[in-house]
Amino acid sequence: MPHLVRVFVLSSPTHPLVVVENRNTKKLHKIQTGLRLAKEVAEDIPAPGLKSALGLASALAEMYDTMRGNKDDLPDLEERLRPLTEIDTSGCNPALKARLTALRANLKPLLDQCRALRQYHKQHKIRTFLFSFSIEKTIRGMEKKISTQLEDFTMSGGIAIDDLVAEMKAQLDTIQEQNKEILAQGERTRADQLLMNLRNSNGT
Repeated sequence: MPHLVRVFVLSSPTHPLVVVENRNTKKLHKIQTGLRLAKEVAEDIPAPGLKSALGLASALAEMYDTMRGNKDDLPDLEERLRPLTEIDTSGCNPALKARLTALRANLKPLLDQCRALRQYHKQHKIRTFLFSFSIEKTIRGMEKKISTQLEDFTMSGGIAIDDLVAEMKAQLDTIQEQNKEILAQGERTRADQLLMNLRNSNGT
């Protein structure tokens, strides 16, 4: 009978482990959705570094669906982390630049750790095998930190990254419209001046 009770408790949908897993899944889905939306909006913004950074961050978030939490994740992780530590923030407004700079700085130690683990595995394959549980625990911890950094980047200060990108696009659209109006006004002024010169010329 105790065994039956134990099975019932572990399979219950309200078990703490199940609740935590559901929360993490929802959190990851929110991060992935926010980054995808931000990336789509950024396509119309003339800031190559921003588009690249959002694409890389989105790809890193999507990678979580295939992670295994072991040394096999390390090559892909390093490949995706490295360009994110070299992102170009030029052309971004101050709010986006600050968030991108923070992401770049926070991911750099994790990239270094990823490289160190790969190097350790190459040099000590037998030791890596013997202590695989400890190493996998380290890798899972590192992947959790990456998830936390992506969450901070996506929802820092309660402001969604896609809202920040949309705000920047709106600001640029306004400036573009103002510039068009200034150019149009300049053309009208030039046309009026030419017409006035023509009239004066005909009147003399």
